[in-house]
Formats: sequence, C-alpha cells, structure tokens
Amino acid sequence: MPGKDEKKNNLSIHEHAIAAKEYARERILQGSTQLSNNEIPLWRTLHHMDGISTKRNLAKNTSRNLSLESDPYVRSFEADILISNKLSIGNCGELAYQALDYFLTETDFRAEVYHIVNGDHVFLVVNRDPNSDPAKPETWGSEAFICDPWANKVFNASDYQSELKNYYGNSGFEAPRYEPYAELCNTEAFNPEKHSLAPTKNINTDYLRKHRKTENLKTEFEAGIEALKIYTSKLEALHRKLVEKYGENDTKAVVMANKITRLNRVQSSLKNGFEKVQNVTSYREVSTKLHRLHRKFDSALNSIHFDHEESNALFARRDNKSTRGKLMKAFDIPSNTEKKVKSAQSAFRTAYQKFKESETKEEKSAFYNHSMMCGRR
Repeated sequence: MPGKDEKKNNLSIHEHAIAAKEYARERILQGSTQLSNNEIPLWRTLHHMDGISTKRNLAKNTSRNLSLESDPYVRSFEADILISNKLSIGNCGELAYQALDYFLTETDFRAEVYHIVNGDHVFLVVNRDPNSDPAKPETWGSEAFICDPWANKVFNASDYQSELKNYYGNSGFEAPRYEPYAELCNTEAFNPEKHSLAPTKNINTDYLRKHRKTENLKTEFEAGIEALKIYTSKLEALHRKLVEKYGENDTKAVVMANKITRLNRVQSSLKNGFEKVQNVTSYREVSTKLHRLHRKFDSALNSIHFDHEESNALFARRDNKSTRGKLMKAFDIPSNTEKKVKSAQSAFRTAYQKFKESETKEEKSAFYNHSMMCGRR
C-alpha cells in the first residue's frame, strides 16, 4: 500500500493545486472579507476587521523577532504562516500564503502569490512557464493553474477572465446603523480594461527555496556565540592581569572572575542547544529551536553587563590621593579597568549587531507586500 509521501508524488499539478486550496482552507477558518460575513450581524463583521488588523500587526512584530533570518521576505512569509496557524484567521492574502506554503513544503512545483492590480484580491499561480509574460496568463502554458483558496476554486490560468473575481466592499461604517445585516463583502467580474495581474515581489517558491535555508539561520546564530566568546576572552585577559598584579583575592579580580563564570555558563548552554539542531533539516524546526535559543540569549544579556554594585567595585580608582588620582577624579577620567571593560563591551555590541533585528529598506518592502498588497483583503 503506497505511503503518504508516495501518494503525494503521484498527484498531478492540478491535484496538487486542489490539495493546496484545501490545505489553506483547513488552516484559515475565518476572516473579514469572506462572503459569508454578509450573513452575520454587522457588528460581528466589524469585529472581524479589527481582528485581521490585529493579526497583521502581530505578524509584523513576529517578523522583526525572527532576527536570525536575515532575508526580510523570508521573515515576512514565515511570520505570517506562524501567526495564521496560531489564530486560524485571515483573508485572501493569508490564504494564498498558506497555499504557497503547501507547494513550498510538499512539492517541487513552482508557485507564486499574485494580486489583481487596481483591484483587491490575492491568489496563487501554479506552474507558470518561467519564460512566459508574468502579466499575460494566455502565455503561461496549458498546465498553469490559478489556485484561489478564498473563492474555493482551482481553474486553468487561461480561464482567468471568466473565473477570477475581484473583491470589493465598504468599511461597514457606510451602512445604516439601524441595519443589523449589511452586504459589506462583494465580488465583481475581472475587467481587463481596469484590472491586470502581477506577482507579489519575492513571495514565490523559486525565491523562498533559494533563500530560506537552515544554513543561514545557523550562521547567524554562530555569529552571536562567537561575539560572546570574543567578549569573554577579553575579560579573561583582563582578569589574568589583575590577578598577576593584585592577586586572585583582589576585589576587582573577584568581580571579574564571577562574571566570566556566568558568561561561560551561558556559552555552554547555547552551544549545547546549538548542537541539537546540527542534524535537523527542516527549516521551520531549526528556526523554531534557534529562535527559542536566541530569546534565551537575549535574556542572558544581563549577564554580560555589570550591575551597579559590580561596576562600583570594578571601576573604582585605586589611587585617589596622588596628584594623578586627584586629577582623574576631578575630570571624571575612568580607570584603566573601566576603559578596558567598556572597550570589550563596545566590541561585543558591534559584533552582536548582525545578530539583532533591523528594519532595512528591503524589510519595509517585504512588510508592504503583506500589509498593503493584501492589507484590505
């Protein structure tokens, strides 16, 4: 009897498109643009709209937190899938992303998220000829399909003018307040004089398969461990000098030794966790585990900094009576130990920057993809 994977391998492109549609609809159960909202009270539809807005803000914040993934489009996609799976809500944009996730994780076929230009609808294009005109479905090939989970339809791409519908609706505030039900969600026929089709930038299997790699996550995480290792080694060098000059019971040497011990514990914990993902091949599993470790890393950053009591002991001047000591105190010149520690901390922060989140111009573009291209859908 054929296994699950073998059955999937035997599916045709059209059957995979249908499976992707069902996959998406199993994960996204409700939204604010579904036509079924016309059958519920207006106040509930308005609550659905607020819920979708909240969900998308959560996805945006989650994208920033997936800081081991340096590619902003991968981050945006992964964050949307993660939040959609947790909440089971979304509109056509989220449904199209879920259908794309099916093709990304279950098949080797090409698929691309598309939207209607001058319209308001997002869907998935499957198996388009890569040499065809992205804006002309007539050129995409006989085995190209449009998978529209929102409309619960799969059809040949060449039939787009008769099968594809554009969504439109009003905000709900245009409906009379006394009207308990209002048709806020509507569709219209695709109008070639007004509408056209376009792919959403970088949200496709080709791009994601190329850039969504476990090696990238591991490299970023290793950079964080290396930054911590370098910082610890600098403190160890400073500790050795303190011990050589003042003995191991010196107050500054003791403070430094305690800090190094805590840092080594953090390093050991991170390395042990990192070792556990070395043989894991699933991108999403590696991402989940490493980002969990990353949050542990962030919470451990308190160990890197010296608290007020430690700083007072470590940075105290040994000589306040000599002319040099008096001048240093008068001009608030830091001690040599303070200079060296702060130099090591500065070097750590510089090395750690690539390990932390940042919102680049490209990242804003990725957020635009999701929050604007399907922001009203």
